[in-house]
Amino acid sequence: METTSIRVKLGDLLLDPNNYRFIDRSDYTPVSAEHIADERVQKRTLDFLRGKSYENIEDLINSFKTNGILKQDPIQAKRTSNGQLVVIEGNRRTAALKTLQDRNARNLDIGILQPEDFDNIEIIEIQPSSSGSDRKQELIAMGLNHIGGKKRWSPLNQAQLVYDLLHQCDMKEDDVCASLGISKQLLKRSQRTLGLISRYKQSDFGDQFTTTMYSIFEEIMKTPDIKGWLKWNDAEMSCGNAVNEEKLFSWISRIEDSETSDDFDSEMRILSEPIITKSTDIRNLAKFINDKKAIAEMEAKRDLVNAFANSTAVGKNEVKSALQNLEIDLKKLKKSSDYIELKQVAKLNECKELLRSLAPDNGSIPRLNPTNIHNIDEGVFNGFDVLDIGDYRCLSNIELDRLSRINLFVGQNNSGKTSMLEAVYILSQLNDLSSFIELERLRGKFYDHFDPRWVSRIFNSDIYLHGRYAAGNNTNVANVAIIKDDSDSVQNRTGYLTTLRCEAIGTENSHEDAVLYDYNSELRLYSYKWPEFIYSKMVHLCSASFTSPYRNNDELLKIAHRMAVQNGYIQDILNFIRREMDSQIMDIQLVDMGAESRFFVTSTRHDRGIDLTKYGEGMQRVFEIALLIGLCQNGILCVDEVDSAIHTALLKPFALFLDSLAERFNVQLYISTHSKECIDAFSAVPDNRLMAYHLFRDENGKVDYKFIEGKRLRELVASINIDIR
Repeated sequence: METTSIRVKLGDLLLDPNNYRFIDRSDYTPVSAEHIADERVQKRTLDFLRGKSYENIEDLINSFKTNGILKQDPIQAKRTSNGQLVVIEGNRRTAALKTLQDRNARNLDIGILQPEDFDNIEIIEIQPSSSGSDRKQELIAMGLNHIGGKKRWSPLNQAQLVYDLLHQCDMKEDDVCASLGISKQLLKRSQRTLGLISRYKQSDFGDQFTTTMYSIFEEIMKTPDIKGWLKWNDAEMSCGNAVNEEKLFSWISRIEDSETSDDFDSEMRILSEPIITKSTDIRNLAKFINDKKAIAEMEAKRDLVNAFANSTAVGKNEVKSALQNLEIDLKKLKKSSDYIELKQVAKLNECKELLRSLAPDNGSIPRLNPTNIHNIDEGVFNGFDVLDIGDYRCLSNIELDRLSRINLFVGQNNSGKTSMLEAVYILSQLNDLSSFIELERLRGKFYDHFDPRWVSRIFNSDIYLHGRYAAGNNTNVANVAIIKDDSDSVQNRTGYLTTLRCEAIGTENSHEDAVLYDYNSELRLYSYKWPEFIYSKMVHLCSASFTSPYRNNDELLKIAHRMAVQNGYIQDILNFIRREMDSQIMDIQLVDMGAESRFFVTSTRHDRGIDLTKYGEGMQRVFEIALLIGLCQNGILCVDEVDSAIHTALLKPFALFLDSLAERFNVQLYISTHSKECIDAFSAVPDNRLMAYHLFRDENGKVDYKFIEGKRLRELVASINIDIR
């Protein structure tokens, strides 16, 4: 390519209306050689180059005003068939100078430039080549500046120039790469991208193409999974799967649809925004492109994020990747285990528990610990007046309407005593399914690993419980239902067993339609992982606890002890123990042992504290029940087999002590026993604060009951030594 340095007037230079930087504009149309000099064409080209508010050339204007016209980067032009000069390289510079010339004509500031500078512009004139390779040389010159140079065109414009070198100038791929200094990978990808864009422009959505969409099409061509789904053919630049191609184009486009109104029989136009709006969306799409269910959900909701989050394919890939990384990291940790410090052991234990939660032994159910539990009727609950056990285990359609401060349940084994206490406790917990699960854990004697399959198997009857109670001037009813349900909202059903759904509704007894609260929760059980506990808010009716000689309440007992110490009634409990059990006991304190805390007894009999468990079961039982009454202030305490491990001689004083604590803390007691000595002891409770219930099975095996008021029980015990069991 031969060139000559010449000087010309700025007005003699024509801007190139077919400049590559214009081809991605929606208002661009190619201009033939004979119309390049048209005034309207030149004005439109100048506007294109300037941009809005001269933003495209502002940097050059400032440079010319400050530095003048520098010779390092001259404008290049060629002559048309009629001898006019058309700028080939330097159209922005030419536009900037024309703008400054116009400002000078209007007496505006042009910096250090002089008016005569516009009539003496040094340019490089490209001479016609004898070989006829002018066009190729022009394109290469532009490519060097705008593909590999400092002022790069948009990727679409770059791709188009490479396309023209290949197809207009018949250059080989290797020659184009060598001439422009680009890699063959970049060249091929740009041409595939341009090929897909061409197909999009020919589709029903072609009028929506913009330059900013180039990165989306480029990402498609970089993603093997999407190309495979399209059955893209590199050689033919076409898609083998036309259906999938149309789907993809619809995902990156606005969709116009219509809906007919039944009222007016008119058609309403509906416009939906694109599902895919950026290149990163393509990367996420690739992860579930072959997941038909996820794709269908994405199309239905036009929401890629939701489909991605719920895709089975994505989940499986993430698990696979995470496991691979975990294995690598664990091997590294094992290799460097000699350097593990003591303070890092706690973090390792946390990680171990996290792993157990992902792959628990036999699908173990962990301890469920809901946070921010609110007591609905804190401070106004004075115990139930009526209990209606609709269905719970062996209990069905049983209504207790003579409840008192202390309610004693007696009867033979398997008569429903423990079930009655559990029903009351579950009712008090409203929508807290964790309390129900703990009862099942302890009843099944699962202290470490609690198999969810056991819960699923033994839960063969839904639970319905109702309780009426006074709340200020109103009478309210608490209703709890726990239902076994195969939830439709569980998407990943691998290992899914069942769902326990709990609904707690409070109403005013005088206005059945007046709903005071309505709270739900769900517990989804799986055979291979920990359950999903779902709730928006966790509520209890009041403070409540359940204690049994066969159930461990260590953590709850520690909380109760702290409360007893803070509120000062710990001494009342200690005084009872000294008076009735061991006069030499001085104190029972909770001692921090580092990893755990234990109760220690100080006594004049020993020179150091002794662990409470070294004392008899009777003292531990008395201490526990008394502490829990204080913890359940204005609530309920359920005590199963209250007489267990307690000496017969202690039963009456203990019964009267419990009665005094229950009155003091406004706690309603539900107590079970099968001991006549215990029944006789509780008969000493003042008349209006005891109700005894004898549970039994009728001739059909159904649990029924008889009741006797406290005063009448005391009279019959004194007169005929009655045994109501």
